[in-house]
Amino acid sequence: MLEDSFLPGRAWLWTFNGGTPSSSTNQNPIVTYNSSGIFDVKLVVTKVGGSDSLTKSGYITVNSLPSANAGADISICLGSNTNLSASGGTGYSWSPLVGLSNPNISNPTASPTSTTTYTVTVTDGNGCSDIDSVTVIVNPLPSVSFSGLNTTYCENDPPVILIGSPSGGVFNVTGISGNQFDPFVAGIGTY
Repeated sequence: MLEDSFLPGRAWLWTFNGGTPSSSTNQNPIVTYNSSGIFDVKLVVTKVGGSDSLTKSGYITVNSLPSANAGADISICLGSNTNLSASGGTGYSWSPLVGLSNPNISNPTASPTSTTTYTVTVTDGNGCSDIDSVTVIVNPLPSVSFSGLNTTYCENDPPVILIGSPSGGVFNVTGISGNQFDPFVAGIGTY
């Protein structure tokens, strides 16, 4: 604590080892450090118009930043969900909140209805933080249709070829092999 006699007229002179102050002669300078470590600080307060001065010394500890990692971008289909996965700290805060199961854990479930970029703020035990982002790309569902199938068949009707759109799909029901429906193999019933 500075003596009361130094409070009326005074001059401030700061020395920051390893730091760059906004001013070395202001009472409350802002100091920027470009690396982590423990740095010496010295303050000399002099009475204006006098030769009396006080000197105080101390140190500032600058902690390293955590390294936030939100992972690689993810593609899902509309209506699906995915787990996000962040690392690099002890506390996590995701935004935006839309479609997230829990924004305050490292691995929330995301269920966006459109392509969304999620940003995570990762905090470490020292209260230092870093941010990273991941984009969940939401792909529309394909419009699927097929032709060549009647609503009813007799068991002895000949097999029919089905045509699906878009191409590349797979038919999956009793009585179909590849893209051919055989009423005899399907047997009697509703499918």
